[in-house]
Amino acid sequence: MGKLFQKPKVNAMITGRNIYRTSKGGLLYHNKRTNLVYRIPANKESMFKTYQSRYVLCLIALILLSITFKVQLVFSIGLFVLFCVLFEWRYRAFLKSCSSTKGFLKSDHAISMDQYIDLDNPNLILRIFLYGAFALLLVINALTSKNVSSNPGLQVGSYIIAVAAGFFCFKYISILVRNLHKTKTPQLNG
Repeated sequence: MGKLFQKPKVNAMITGRNIYRTSKGGLLYHNKRTNLVYRIPANKESMFKTYQSRYVLCLIALILLSITFKVQLVFSIGLFVLFCVLFEWRYRAFLKSCSSTKGFLKSDHAISMDQYIDLDNPNLILRIFLYGAFALLLVINALTSKNVSSNPGLQVGSYIIAVAAGFFCFKYISILVRNLHKTKTPQLNG
């Protein structure tokens, strides 16, 4: 009996204000511009997570190309733009392959993904601070340490981990902002 009321185990990295879970555990993505709701199949959730992080992956590719292979900055930025366009095209093609419906009515059957993350505001602030400090310290270490700056592999690794930590920091900031926004808006009962 208790298992009926438990929240399904979900991937916490698939979050956002336009992403919802159904009561049966299905993933929904609501595109507000086109007013379409895409149903993401369970076997393609990891691909959706990858496409959702497409700009972070392009930034990592930019860092990797410019430092490891010592590619000129203009060429690296050109490849960055090319990767962004390619990932955006693949993301749009992926969404077209998913089933979609016009319009979206929020109901008890669709719950925002941020509600599955059961962290109170002090824990969110702590995570934001720790991830942000970790990213900042990695960048400072990569710039000032002779051991890291003389080794391109360590330098690229530091920058990639710093970008990932900054990404997590941004995710937790967005969840905190939504939590604060929910507490400020008055709830009408009835």
